[in-house]
Order: sequence, then C-alpha cells, then structure tokens
Amino acid sequence: MQLGGWWRLWIALSILWSITVLALMLNDRPTQDSVSELVGFTCNLDEAVSEELAADVAQMPRLAKEFLAAKDDAGRKAIGRKLIDTRNAVSLTSATPQKYQLNRVESPDGVIHAVISATDAPDSEVFEQVQVERYKLNTWTKHGDYCAELLKSHSAGTAYRERRNSWALGTTAGALSIPIITLLLGLAIGWIWRGFRPKAKDAA
Repeated sequence: MQLGGWWRLWIALSILWSITVLALMLNDRPTQDSVSELVGFTCNLDEAVSEELAADVAQMPRLAKEFLAAKDDAGRKAIGRKLIDTRNAVSLTSATPQKYQLNRVESPDGVIHAVISATDAPDSEVFEQVQVERYKLNTWTKHGDYCAELLKSHSAGTAYRERRNSWALGTTAGALSIPIITLLLGLAIGWIWRGFRPKAKDAA
C-alpha cells in the first residue's frame, strides 16, 4: 500500500515531535540522587536524604517533641544526641558536610523550640530561624504530612520507582498526544469534507 502525501507528512511530523519531547523530558528523568534531593528539600533539611537514612529522619519530629518534653538533663541529652547524629549523618552525604548542634530557643510568644543549626551559626542566626523560618522547626509543619509520606516511601525504596514510572507515563503521553490528536482531527475533517462532496452519480 502506497501512502499519500498527508499520511507521510503526519508520520514525519509525529516522529519529529516524539523525538523533541523525549529529548526535553530526558533532562527531567528522575534518578536516585534527584529523589534523595527532593526528599531532603521537601523536609526542609536543605540536603539530600538517602534511602538508608530516610527512616531515621522520619523520627526527628517525634524526637524533637520528646527532647522538649524531657524533664531531666540526662534524658534530654540522650534524645538530643539521636537528633544530632541523624542530622550529621545526612550532612555527611553532601558535597559540603557540616556539623550541627541542638538548641532550645524561646520565641517571643513564649513557645520553646528545638532548633538544629550549624555549630558555627551565631546566636542571631539561630533566633532568626525561629522568627522567619518557624515552619522548619520540630514537625516541619509546612510540609509535614507530605514529608512524612515521602520519607516512608523513600525508606521502603518505592519513591524512586514511583517517580520513574510517573516520568515514563508522562513522557509517553506527551510524545503520543499531539500525533493522536492531529490524526483524529484530520480523519474527522476528511470525513466531514467527504460528506459535502457530490457523489459520482449526482455529478453526472
């Protein structure tokens, strides 16, 4: 069967469109590292969180509450050490690792916060973290629910797989959508146009 000019044009443009979409989407292809970075920034750690550390990071809001509620210094120090060890472990995987410390800071409204900051951070920076970025404290209230779910799936090893599958589905849909739409539109226009053309016996 010999293809007509319109079919050849549609095939050529469809292939060109699919290649363009694939080339653009390759830049956004998820990797293990990009998912780890997404988890870290979603949970306001500003550093990537590996799958191995995700379960420990998920415990940080609970430990922060226990740290603030502890009645004795020994218990508070033990809980604080767990928090700092987890935060330092996350930082060790980054390109510029830092050491962190745990502070009990009272905000102007009288609320005590557990603030994790770099060991070389001045007091003014720690206080500013309470004032300006309060959503990062304790339970990460800005993204708390989403952060918890993301950490859970990341620690189970499913976060990367889910995003990879979502990317593949989106790329396939993007590559095929315009060719299919133009094909259906062209067939519909051709069908309508043939309805207006006079039949051979009418023309005679």
